[in-house]
Amino acid sequence: MTRMILPLGAALALTLAVPAVANDAQLAASLGVEPDVYTTAELIQLSNAMSDDDAIAIRHILQDGPETVSTQNRSANGGNAQLAAYLGVNPADYTTAELAAMYIDATD
Repeated sequence: MTRMILPLGAALALTLAVPAVANDAQLAASLGVEPDVYTTAELIQLSNAMSDDDAIAIRHILQDGPETVSTQNRSANGGNAQLAAYLGVNPADYTTAELAAMYIDATD
């Protein structure tokens, strides 16, 4: 089996995303929300908002759910562009975690 060697940025994105993807259900349960309803980024935002006792952010995330738009520029780094090019998708449509999860699925 031939494996593609990823640039450092893409490898780092994968390294950071794997634990997040694997623990989404646990994180959702710890936050008291349904699993598979929120993205990894939304779960992290919700966790941070709860830690900061930010009622406005909590309400926004919970009310808007999967429709919440991240304030992070999805195509802000070259690693995203490289992962997206490998996967044949538009990097602006996915977060780093989503691209990393797609890459893992594609190469398993």
